[in-house]
Amino acid sequence: MQTHQAITVGLVIFLARHALADVVYVAAGAAGAGSGSSWNDAFTNLESALSTTPAGSELWVHAGVYGPCTLRTNTVVYGGFTGAETQRNARDWRAYPTLINGAGSRAVAFAAGATLDGFVITNTSGQGGAVLFDRVSGTLQNCRVVGHAGGDAVALVSTGGNSGAQTVVRNCEFTDGSGGSAVFYYGRTNIYTGPHPVTIDRCTFSRNHSTERGGAISTDHAGHWLRIENSVFIHNTADLSGGALYAGYSQFGPGTPVGVYNCTFYSNASPAGKAVCVSFEEARVDVQNCIVWGATNDQLRTQNSTPVLRVGYSDLEGGFASTFPRHGTITDLGGLLDGDPQFADADGADDVIGTADDDLRLTAGSPCIETGLAEVAPDHDRDGLVRPQGTRVDIGAYEFAGGPLPTGAVIQVR
Repeated sequence: MQTHQAITVGLVIFLARHALADVVYVAAGAAGAGSGSSWNDAFTNLESALSTTPAGSELWVHAGVYGPCTLRTNTVVYGGFTGAETQRNARDWRAYPTLINGAGSRAVAFAAGATLDGFVITNTSGQGGAVLFDRVSGTLQNCRVVGHAGGDAVALVSTGGNSGAQTVVRNCEFTDGSGGSAVFYYGRTNIYTGPHPVTIDRCTFSRNHSTERGGAISTDHAGHWLRIENSVFIHNTADLSGGALYAGYSQFGPGTPVGVYNCTFYSNASPAGKAVCVSFEEARVDVQNCIVWGATNDQLRTQNSTPVLRVGYSDLEGGFASTFPRHGTITDLGGLLDGDPQFADADGADDVIGTADDDLRLTAGSPCIETGLAEVAPDHDRDGLVRPQGTRVDIGAYEFAGGPLPTGAVIQVR
């Protein structure tokens, strides 16, 4: 028995060391050989590490500040390390921020199959200035994009494709952007026929402002390639239309629409469609299991030609009467509510909407509890809790778990 135990322990140690041997280390303050073979001998420059190491590598990046970079094919880059970790899941990307400073221009350009996980992206400007996906698919996860100026912060340009590759933006925060949308998705040149090659999941958009359309998200020719779920939109604005979300055109006619499921919209504003605007011929959007609150009129709008918006199993302030089909049609799919969602604290302790202490989770007695539609609901909520927590899924980004999460609790995707 002791021999077997010794062999087992030795095998575990060997596998752990073998796995770590494939990791490339990056630390801005490292003073060793700069080979990337350990924390002591880490690369000090992220772009140099990426350009030197083979495609498909895994990089661990120490907390600190780094310059713009271009990812490599199938490369996985993790931030949030202190330099003491020997296991990836020991990192804490929130407590130990790893910044990519765009130096007033673009911070990150994606390559096919790449992943960027656990970074703060700041000081960026221009179209796709924070993150650019240019006809490639990949994963942006556990990241914060802060203060982007001018143009759309994250540009998803014809991402996805016939190969079935998926692009995922998950558990990210987009805050204080100005000029364009926080995320722009353009799908015109795709001919992908599979399910939703782009998913925006468990994200928070707050205080973003577009001088045109879609303070948080705007789409052009998105068709059935985009699914937005478990996300929170709070205090986003647009000068023309779609305070939070603007969806324009659809290249392939009346197919499966852009899906917006189990999201919470609060206190967004625009002259045309305070929360959502669907515009131009054959644009299609489904809004289901969502809370749309903070205004009593023109929350959901269709305009220009023949767009279609369908809404169901959602809590709309002002009810279905708060929608505005200026052109095209808005269809009631049933299950609509018009009752105070009873957020835990919509403007937080500072009484300012759109700041970090706002809490849009549900409290006991909310009409949104166990009134959603299971068929379109994602498996988990914004906090990562399994749906449903009761006998039926809830409406909104957060599933009611019978009480608030413990103070300071953060559920992370590692």
